[in-house]
Amino acid sequence: MNVYKIPETLQHKYHGAGYGLVATLNGEVVDLKYFEDICDEFYIEADEGAVAYKIKEIIQDHRVAEVVRYFQSLGEVHVGSFSCWEFCEL
Repeated sequence: MNVYKIPETLQHKYHGAGYGLVATLNGEVVDLKYFEDICDEFYIEADEGAVAYKIKEIIQDHRVAEVVRYFQSLGEVHVGSFSCWEFCEL
């Protein structure tokens, strides 16, 4: 499992615990996006039992594909969770 620090340069995009995507370049986070920032209906409760199923559903949505394509232009794309100024890849 990879854990990445969220840099101060992205503090305006970081808003605590949640699930989403990051783009990394040379092991450093260069951009991030929470699923609920893409679409409100993509919000996942932290204690929701079927998180993996919900994430699989979300990443198949065409609205997420747009973000993934952009992040691919920046570097590598990762799916996971945000917490304590870190991103933990799932």
